[in-house]
Amino acid sequence: MYLRDLMRSLVRRWYLILTGLVLTGIAAVGLFNMLPVSYHSGASMLLLPPQTATGNDGNPFLQLGGLNQAVDVLTRTLTSDQERKPLLKENPGATFTIAADGTTSGPIFIATATASTGAEATKMMNDVVVAVPVALATIQSGLSVKPLSQINMVV
Repeated sequence: MYLRDLMRSLVRRWYLILTGLVLTGIAAVGLFNMLPVSYHSGASMLLLPPQTATGNDGNPFLQLGGLNQAVDVLTRTLTSDQERKPLLKENPGATFTIAADGTTSGPIFIATATASTGAEATKMMNDVVVAVPVALATIQSGLSVKPLSQINMVV
């Protein structure tokens, strides 16, 4: 079959093509109206070793090994009801997840906020980013870790 034969067949059956296009348009508009829109906002956070491990002139990025356990403890703490409920109450309709970054071996974790508007997702993410260092400090102070020996965080 040649291309001109195909074009002749399509012109002869124009009513089928038009019906298909109309039905496709109706289905697209219907699905657009039925499916909810969700917005996502994300942040990556890195745990840094304490100042006592790096010294005054040391590079903290060269000593990231051994902090993966701290990432696990911190993500579990932030997903507990005690930490999660106040954030969800302050941002109704929004949700968030926090998990270790599986694409790297470093002490990096990813937070993602989801909401029905971009502003709500951004607000939730900002609240989560503020809550993370507070939770990290609370965990360490609860274990009586001295300030110079505490793990730090960078967003």
